[in-house]
Amino acid sequence: MLASTKVTRKLDEVKAEYEFKWDTTTGLVSGMEIARGLKAEPERVFKTLVMGNNKKGCYFVFMIPVNRKMDAKKAKAVTGERLSFANADELAEQTGYEQGGCSPIATANNLPVYFDKSAGNFDKIIFGAGENSYHVEIALEELKKAVDIKLADIAGELMDE
Repeated sequence: MLASTKVTRKLDEVKAEYEFKWDTTTGLVSGMEIARGLKAEPERVFKTLVMGNNKKGCYFVFMIPVNRKMDAKKAKAVTGERLSFANADELAEQTGYEQGGCSPIATANNLPVYFDKSAGNFDKIIFGAGENSYHVEIALEELKKAVDIKLADIAGELMDE
């Protein structure tokens, strides 16, 4: 088990209170499996999605509950840009993270971060800590010490399990 990640080091640097979590899954698994592994409600476990407009060179981080789909029309409404999902190379270049271990904290290019507004419904939320199988549980006010976030209506319909 890792003692820390780039994410937890940033959280420590800004003196944010959080809980570092590790699940026993390995490899790329669904967000729903991660929520089950962490014994957490899927509505408060958030997945990190990176979308961008490659021609304009603008990218954004979107955080939505693991049981929801991303709504591209809603993403355009909040960013003003027509966006598509970043491929693995763009993800690594823009965030410094690999697929399956992406986090909204400490991205390589300090990308704008949007959390679905539902994050405000919970005392604490859970998301990736920058390495596969590692997560942080944190209150939004504590998270804001490490990264500038905006709450917006970006999540789409429920996913089929």
